[in-house]
Amino acid sequence: MKYPEYINGIKQEQNSIKRFFIKLWYSDWFRVCFIIVGIWWQIPLLLYLSSKLNLSEKCMETVSIALYLGLLFLGMVFNNYSNLRRIGLNEYHRKLKTDK
Repeated sequence: MKYPEYINGIKQEQNSIKRFFIKLWYSDWFRVCFIIVGIWWQIPLLLYLSSKLNLSEKCMETVSIALYLGLLFLGMVFNNYSNLRRIGLNEYHRKLKTDK
């Protein structure tokens, strides 16, 4: 599928995988699940690791904090909603109007 090269002077992303990632990452439901609820995804992982590797409580606590801080760091680094313009959407997830 060929995408327009420029919309309103903004070069559009041509790689469909990058376009999908941008649309997914900046959708509100995904960010809520990935960052806020991310700590709940750690519980089964930590229980599994503790049973297999015999981790202590202090080690599990440290791993849990490191995982959650990693998720929070990703959320802060990739928090530029103007990247949506690279796939033809504005910051409110609506199609950009063309200057014609």
